[in-house]
Amino acid sequence: MELNLMKRIINVRSELTRVLALLFIFLSISLEVFSQTNITLDSLTQVLKAGKEDSLKYKTYVDILKYYHKIGDFNSAKQTAQAALTLSEKIKYPKGVADSYNNIGLADDNLGNFQAAEENYLNSLKIREEIGGSKGLSFTYNNLGNIYRRQNKYPEALTYFIKSLKIKEELNDKSGMALTYNNIGLIYKAQDNDDEALRTFLESLNYYSQVDDKKGLAMVYNNCGLLKKKSGDSAGALTDFNKALAYNKETGNRNWMGANLINIATQYRSDADNSLRLRDTSDAMLQYAKALEALDEAFKLNEFTGNKSDYCSALLAKGEIYRGMGNYKEADKYITQALIVAKAININSLTKECYVSLAELNRYCASLPEYAISEKIKYWNDAYTYFELAQSLKDSIISDENTKQLAELKTKFETEKKDKEIVLLNREKDIQQLSIKEQQAALLVSKLQSDKTTNELELVNQAKAFQEMELTKTQQELVTKMLEAKAQESELKLEKKDSALKKQQLSNEKLLRNSLLVGSLVLILIAGLLFNRFKLNQKLAHQKVIMNQRRNISADLHDDVGSTLSSISIYSEAIKNKFQQHEPEKVMELVNKIGESARETISNMSDIVWSINPENDKGNVVFSRMESFASSVLSSKNILLEFSGDEKLNNLEYSMEVRQNLFLIFKEAINNAVKYSNAKRVSVVLNYSNNKLVMRIADDGDGFDPGAVASKVAQKGSLSTGGNGLLNMQVRANQLNGTFKITSSPTGTIIDLELPIS
Repeated sequence: MELNLMKRIINVRSELTRVLALLFIFLSISLEVFSQTNITLDSLTQVLKAGKEDSLKYKTYVDILKYYHKIGDFNSAKQTAQAALTLSEKIKYPKGVADSYNNIGLADDNLGNFQAAEENYLNSLKIREEIGGSKGLSFTYNNLGNIYRRQNKYPEALTYFIKSLKIKEELNDKSGMALTYNNIGLIYKAQDNDDEALRTFLESLNYYSQVDDKKGLAMVYNNCGLLKKKSGDSAGALTDFNKALAYNKETGNRNWMGANLINIATQYRSDADNSLRLRDTSDAMLQYAKALEALDEAFKLNEFTGNKSDYCSALLAKGEIYRGMGNYKEADKYITQALIVAKAININSLTKECYVSLAELNRYCASLPEYAISEKIKYWNDAYTYFELAQSLKDSIISDENTKQLAELKTKFETEKKDKEIVLLNREKDIQQLSIKEQQAALLVSKLQSDKTTNELELVNQAKAFQEMELTKTQQELVTKMLEAKAQESELKLEKKDSALKKQQLSNEKLLRNSLLVGSLVLILIAGLLFNRFKLNQKLAHQKVIMNQRRNISADLHDDVGSTLSSISIYSEAIKNKFQQHEPEKVMELVNKIGESARETISNMSDIVWSINPENDKGNVVFSRMESFASSVLSSKNILLEFSGDEKLNNLEYSMEVRQNLFLIFKEAINNAVKYSNAKRVSVVLNYSNNKLVMRIADDGDGFDPGAVASKVAQKGSLSTGGNGLLNMQVRANQLNGTFKITSSPTGTIIDLELPIS
């Protein structure tokens, strides 16, 4: 009883802390995105629109790509890289084609699409080998090594890393050498060769420190933290993870911030498990609460980055935390979700971890006294099955053949390195010999310089004699010029008479020209006044539209935030009464309602901020957010999502009003399906027909009677269930001059929406 009460108290505190933390992160990210968009992204977009189809426009794509990589928006980064590829092929720019394939591969790599990433890297490598360029080759070699490492193909990975490292050593690229040493260290870590892993990580830290690369330092500190965690050094691991997190916050790298938070959460979970083994329940619950808080931040960041690998790791970590807290049903749910994602992105190491975690969960459940013998046998069988699956994957990751090939590659690389050092020593001897020859040549040049000076003095004497001859010739020329001056004087008199006549003609022409100029200025002034009046009318109309938009946003914020704060105030008063009445269960119920109200308000504020951001006008951004929202909500209930859209819709731009109402109709429909339908599958289809957006949302749930729901709304005025939501969807469709229709039966519900768009 005491343990359950303690869990509840910690959960309440964790929930309140998480709500405040998420609100802070949301506001920080929103402000950062808006400021950077206004200053950087907007100006680059304007350059794209005004620019010609040339290499300058390609460079603008690259600058936009760097911005998206910096903030961790890899979906937008991939779209930008694909646009750069199309342009490079059009203007026949081979280097741009190679770089674009490489950048598309990087985006796929970060999104967890490893097969696609490998294909794009190989396309880039083929072109780079044709056109040459050491620096570009080293980048692609490193990226290929990284993608093979992620797929546990360690000999192939090390081969490409060594190729990359050789080029970077020749170029003295310290930052590139640091990155490659870090990647080689990851291979040794995966092979459980921790001593070699630590040695190469320290090499990487040394080079990154020399060039003050904070992004690189963050990456290596995170890997050092993983090694310390493995060795049982909890304090050292948390120190390194937090160093990495601080560097990534400083550089704005949200993708790696999420990975750091997941590692911090797993360390807290490990500390909590140790406390449980020592029977320190209070400390264990505190550590679990810290772990869940870190994971909540990681999930929030993952919604932005879309990194599937991090998402899988976060699900697995959350499942193991619930396992430690004794909530085995939630643990099984999250670990199973993690296994599905790991298999989908084909990462054997993550799949193995999921199998091990499921095996441990089933083994523990089999030892609990509340289960019958038949249930315990089933748990033992499942645990054995999962352990066998995990062992088979471990054998494929760490095999004798891989270890042998890695050792051979390492030996070969170190031998070549020593041979290169010997060659350098021989070169130094050659340089010394050349220096001696150079000194001898300098003496010879000095003697030649002295002879040259003597010859120059003789030339000066000859020049003086020549100047005396020139003076005599000049006197004769002066006499000739005096005679010519008299003849020119006569010609000047005649020219003056002609000039007077020409001035009179010019005066008449100037008068006519000035008259025409004044008339033209008057016409221009009148045209300017008319144009200014036209612009003023346009500005007034635009301001009127902005005022209407602000009024609508203000009303939405007032309704959502105002009603939620009122609810929280009422719940708070109710909590006081329930505390006085000693009813702790009802207190927890009211606290949960406060949390739900706060989360709903944060979600609504996020929707409003997203809808007013002009960067979200493009169809691909709108439908990507719709798919991301539906996938997140439906997967939490194990409902399958089928989402498809017409490519024509992606290239259109949508006004703030259309985006806001369309998304809110879609959001209401998905939420209704999750809450009431008991469906197993939801299908979303978007088409473009006759200048209309046609959306159909269908589920295979229990269905309902739309007439009965409408009657219930009419009787009570408003409902907190689907009735009022259906009415809101109809109203929003009417505001956009669209049509809205619901068809429901015991086999499912279909929602059809048609909106006119231009």
